[in-house]
Amino acid sequence: MFRKRTKTLSCLHPRREVCDMAKHTETIAEMLAHGSVVSWNMRNTPTRAHGKYTIRLELTFLDGTTQRREYGGYSDLKSAVKKRSELLTELTEHTYLPFRVKTGLFLDYWLKEHMAKRKVRPISYQTFSSYQSAIRCHIIPKIGNLYLDAVTTETIVTLINPKSPSIAKIVQSILETSFRFAVKMHLLNRNVAKLATDCIRKQEKHRKKQEADKRAREEPDTDRIDWTKRHYALTAEQTGQMLAVAKAKYPSLFIALLLACVTGCRISELLAIRYRDVDYQKKVIYLKAQLGRPVDASALKKGEIASCRIPTKSINGVRTIPVPDFVLDEILASRIRWEQTETSMHLNTDDVAVWHQENGRPYTRYGYAKPFKKLKQELDMPEDFHWHDLRHTYATLMAKHDVNIRELATVLGHAKAEFTMQMYVVSEQPVYELLSPYEQMLESVFPYTVQCPMPGKQREILDPGAYINVLDRCIRECHSQRVPCAKRGNTV
Repeated sequence: MFRKRTKTLSCLHPRREVCDMAKHTETIAEMLAHGSVVSWNMRNTPTRAHGKYTIRLELTFLDGTTQRREYGGYSDLKSAVKKRSELLTELTEHTYLPFRVKTGLFLDYWLKEHMAKRKVRPISYQTFSSYQSAIRCHIIPKIGNLYLDAVTTETIVTLINPKSPSIAKIVQSILETSFRFAVKMHLLNRNVAKLATDCIRKQEKHRKKQEADKRAREEPDTDRIDWTKRHYALTAEQTGQMLAVAKAKYPSLFIALLLACVTGCRISELLAIRYRDVDYQKKVIYLKAQLGRPVDASALKKGEIASCRIPTKSINGVRTIPVPDFVLDEILASRIRWEQTETSMHLNTDDVAVWHQENGRPYTRYGYAKPFKKLKQELDMPEDFHWHDLRHTYATLMAKHDVNIRELATVLGHAKAEFTMQMYVVSEQPVYELLSPYEQMLESVFPYTVQCPMPGKQREILDPGAYINVLDRCIRECHSQRVPCAKRGNTV
């Protein structure tokens, strides 16, 4: 006669059974739903069975469910007693891990079920795609079959070090964030990825210091620019020249360039600015959303996937940005031109994007690519000057005019002023020279008049220098007054 087996999870075979059950993400979700261990019941002495010693205990979880565990295979009583003492210590100090999950299965659950479906600001489609690619190509092949509690700091350092800087940064972010979630869900006792990241940063800082010392010995008397950081920022003169050429040759791109230069908003936020978001009396623009693709686009029609209004990148992205008068004039002139078209009769103008196509639909995030490339070629700008560098330009110009850095961080949608200074304010770095052939072109463009439909509103710009002064002065004026930030929220 065979003894009837009870549903008991042991440390050897049943523990593997727990992890095999986690082949489906819903099983991992059930594990996490149990919560932490709130109480336990353990036998006073190890049990002897089949010539081996076994430790048996019963766990009670936060949701009220109970499960049994067995830790067996000990040939002598001394080893079993030692293991029992270790288990009691872990249970008492709340460091006991009731479940073991393989890293690959956990990362798949974390990305698809937690990050993509969380109610408070799920990740963007671009972030989801890059994370998914990094997990599949760089993490799972190396440590996907390791259990979470078997991953060490050395394992992660060995995984990240051979990668390129861009890949290493993504992998670090994935592991540090996901392991933090694992600690919260009682799948890990500590975030070893955070320790590994700190170790890698120290190594990188030491390496850069050695390289800087080496360059200082080789070129002690020359002014060097660190070109390893590819961050560009235009001067006020270069910004004025770029806007002048864009207004003359690329009118469809001009309003987008103007908004990017005087608000510093991200391209996805710029696309979402509607005419209803512009307050002409308070002289501000309200940023409440961004345009992009949601992670789950199954319910959307073709052509609408990349133009959905989704929450801003972070809670700090919902904000109010002050704008100069001449920018409001350009926006109002653009609105009047749109209302005079036949297409506008079928659409509510308030819901139309400030930067829109002829049919009234907003541009996609790459709608600027071709005209912007031609504009850079005309101005002899570097090929790797990106649209996002206009945001760096805005931050750098503000910092040079002694704008309060905390207020600047708020306008840019950053949580910390230190991040703004470290990542967005660019030191002296030449971008392109003001070439003489463009002086004649600028003289042909100026003087010009901004025709504004508002009564009594008509500004005449006499020369390029005057335009630059207007831009420079308006930037200082609009930030010299404190404008209250919009209420934080998820309004879309």
